[in-house]
Amino acid sequence: MKKHLHIPLLLLMLASCSEDKSVFPTLTQDVCIGWRIDSAITANPAQFNVLERSKYAAIYSYTEEILQQLLESDGVRNAEAFSWQIRVINDKSVISAFVAPGGYFYLYTGILMALDNEAQLAGLLAHQLAHIDCRHITKMLLRHYDLSTFESIAAGLEQAELDSIIHGLVNGSSTLKYSCSNEHEADSKAMEYLFDTGYDPYELINMYRKLLTCSGVAQLFAIHPWDDGRIENLEAAWKNLGARHGEKYTERYLDFKKSLP
Repeated sequence: MKKHLHIPLLLLMLASCSEDKSVFPTLTQDVCIGWRIDSAITANPAQFNVLERSKYAAIYSYTEEILQQLLESDGVRNAEAFSWQIRVINDKSVISAFVAPGGYFYLYTGILMALDNEAQLAGLLAHQLAHIDCRHITKMLLRHYDLSTFESIAAGLEQAELDSIIHGLVNGSSTLKYSCSNEHEADSKAMEYLFDTGYDPYELINMYRKLLTCSGVAQLFAIHPWDDGRIENLEAAWKNLGARHGEKYTERYLDFKKSLP
């Protein structure tokens, strides 16, 4: 990936989490709280059956290569600041995905199976990337917590609050639910990122059309609220950026899906 977080640097970041008294959390604090969330998720296999990287190296290599292409877009502001990590959760009954601040992605095998091609997966990752890069979750948290509490959570001093945040990220809640404005911004940014790759950016639109026909997407749309104007706005954004098509890599994606457990 473009940015790897080494352990000594991570320890330095964690040590700094409770010391920064900025008006708004720093990018380092985003990474801190994201790492706390990720550590809790990976330590809870009963709820989050995360695929082991050593056993499923090809799956991680495939998804991270797509993410790497998106991170090279000039539109990504924090590509070098965050610790970009993908976790694949083995549950084909769940058609959903979520992210945590600082660069952490969580993809259920259910949504990976639901998509039709690699360009649609690129679209999914681009949308989630935009939420991280725009710091939507951090802004949502600050509507609920003051900065001091945010710093305490990032420093690992508020386990009950951390558990509540994870529940909201996974299932949606009054505290952690993207606004329609967040969703439209993430869609717009995702389209920009995709235009900087060789993928067919129109497949972002087709991804939504496909997911809207699937059963079992209630969890996804509880986190990412849907409104009927999103397709129309994406169509307009696609046209404004040049209305081009690109590669879908359908056969390659079918081979990838066969590798999923």
